[in-house]
Amino acid sequence: MAILAALQLGLVVSLVSSAGPALLRRRLAELAPEYVVLPEAIARTLGPLPGEVLSTSPAPLSRPLPGSHTYGEEDPAFRLLSPFADCMAEVPAGLAHHSVLRDGELVFGLEPSDAVAAPGWDALQTQPLLFLTTLAAGAAWVELDDNDLDAEPDIVARHGISLLGVGATTRKHFLRADVDPPKRAWFGNLTDALDFDAWSALAERMSGNKVPGFGIVTNAACAGTLLFGLPAKSFSLNVWPVPGLALELEEIGARGPLVAHGDAGRASPSLPDSVRPAVPNVILSRRDEAWVLAGSLDLGPHSHAYPTDTVVQVVKVSRPDVRHADVVLTKGRWPNEAKATLLLFLAVGLDGARPANLDLRAIRKLIAEQVGSRWVPDRIEAYPLEPRSIAGEIDREHCRAQYLSGALSSKARTEIFVQLSRLRHIFAARKQTD
Repeated sequence: MAILAALQLGLVVSLVSSAGPALLRRRLAELAPEYVVLPEAIARTLGPLPGEVLSTSPAPLSRPLPGSHTYGEEDPAFRLLSPFADCMAEVPAGLAHHSVLRDGELVFGLEPSDAVAAPGWDALQTQPLLFLTTLAAGAAWVELDDNDLDAEPDIVARHGISLLGVGATTRKHFLRADVDPPKRAWFGNLTDALDFDAWSALAERMSGNKVPGFGIVTNAACAGTLLFGLPAKSFSLNVWPVPGLALELEEIGARGPLVAHGDAGRASPSLPDSVRPAVPNVILSRRDEAWVLAGSLDLGPHSHAYPTDTVVQVVKVSRPDVRHADVVLTKGRWPNEAKATLLLFLAVGLDGARPANLDLRAIRKLIAEQVGSRWVPDRIEAYPLEPRSIAGEIDREHCRAQYLSGALSSKARTEIFVQLSRLRHIFAARKQTD
């Protein structure tokens, strides 16, 4: 209701999903809104915020509401954070309107009698355009949580859901319990971790109920669906560009836009400059008239950008024994599944004392509370070393190479490197005193 009210008033709508207070503060600072709508209990935990905080408590109207606003085609209607890059995108009203109508008619094939739900799907990635796509087609949007299916196995049938977006948790519910399938079709997010065996098992389970499935690559910050598959009985990675959207391949390792020399590369849809940085880093290869999705560039879990700066800042501020920190991302078991390792650099004390054993559980709890449970690193490694820095900032490329080569672990066990780090700490402390 807040989204529809804001659009009727002609505002530029932004959306932030639930997260720890540290990450939420950073996202609000990037969006720099004039008005913020938050539950009062959450607003109290965040401290001073940009913009005026509007109460969510019911109150009588002090003045009559203005009439409906009409956006111009180039007017920004949404200012959205892209989960695939550390950037903000302004989506023009004309592009959003075109995408909403196209997705409802051609990608999802919605009818006014349909009911749509996507429990567990990341709101930053899909909303508010998936919700508006449903309403524009005359269909009903059903707000469900992942755990609702576990608590009520008949909830899909009870709400008459005909099209269901399935995520990893929802998929587990279908495979381990007798959950009612949607009436018409299901769809999966092809930027999630591609556990091919699990998705194939779900497709087989659904096909027994004559419910086909398909996959999509979508991001609200670049105006909705970019790639989609056709409904089928089996799980397929064959995709096509959405109608009306030109697509070319770019070389994967190029520093700037460069057309791919072969039949494989990074998908580069033709979109306005205001939303191009928000495009997911999807890798495609050509197969006849279709494209095969080979995964995404590893940025973080489910292809999303990992909030390295926020995690590092939270740990350094809260843990005085940590002088420097960084996050290294490595490939997981499946495409689109990156693993995060938090590197902690603990300087040897001026008296030569080694750092005491860290309470890693406390650090994980700290990150879960301040940034969000989904960003808790898979591993934490601590070294009594001083990392290489450039102009006072940690050299992340060097640290990553040293960690992956095993050099950091080797140096941490070698006394000369530990003592060299101690000397650097002493010199730095004396320089600050002078």
